[in-house]
Amino acid sequence: MASKKRRPRGTAVTQAEPARGKRHIGQRLAGACVLVLAIVLGSFSVPGLPRSLGLVGTTGTLTVRWCETVGFGRGSHTACHGSFRSDDGRTVDEAARIDTEYTRGHRVPVTASGGAYYSVTPSAWFGWLAGIGATGFLLGVGVPIVLFGRLDERRPRASRVVARSATILLPATLVCLVVCLVLDGICS
Repeated sequence: MASKKRRPRGTAVTQAEPARGKRHIGQRLAGACVLVLAIVLGSFSVPGLPRSLGLVGTTGTLTVRWCETVGFGRGSHTACHGSFRSDDGRTVDEAARIDTEYTRGHRVPVTASGGAYYSVTPSAWFGWLAGIGATGFLLGVGVPIVLFGRLDERRPRASRVVARSATILLPATLVCLVVCLVLDGICS
């Protein structure tokens, strides 16, 4: 029978540090996934904000004639059709379409950009602003994780960046989303 070696009292068991190249690969991969999500969300939100303010494209009014449900199952949404008239009166499109639900006869302030029509409303503006805030939050979390691998007491600077991102951008994003939903309920 072999006897077990006992370690002296008060000594801690230490684990070997992983090789330098293999440190925190899983966390860095998760951080990279967060960054990809931020890039995808930002690619929609950033161009949407100037459109919702009427800074890009031709501004005007779309008068809704009729609406229809497009797509199947979870991918279905409502598209409204009508006539678009620019603010200066030079551009008229009798076959205009916007992918938002409105009632018949509703006059929607829109901007025409790239062959599509976008709502120019406070609700749309706050919605895109919430998307930009969420993008900033995801960047604030993802970048330090990709750079440092793990956030703990050994990485206090990276941990502070993530904490600041979470305490500033997340509440701001949630406030924008609530305002967007309230304005959407009031305006429709």
